Amino acid sequence: MAREHLWTLGESWVHGIRITRVYAHLIGHGLHDQVGEVNPCLREERSESSIMPLHESLLVMETMDRIREQFERRDVPPFLRP
Repeated sequence: MAREHLWTLGESWVHGIRITRVYAHLIGHGLHDQVGEVNPCLREERSESSIMPLHESLLVMETMDRIREQFERRDVPPFLRP
């Protein structure tokens, strides 16, 4: 799909304020759920999601770091190393 077809822009005026909307056409299995949550957070000027608060994101990152450390050790079979 061509790049210009991935985004749609919408523009309107409300009480003299220009409102621009960007619509992303979601393709594949990437981070579209996360993007779908970030957009309302940004609109509402929230710094974190109620679905996945910052402390939970940090716990996931710490867990992923521990998993990565295990793969870096020599006791991991070569076929399991990145």
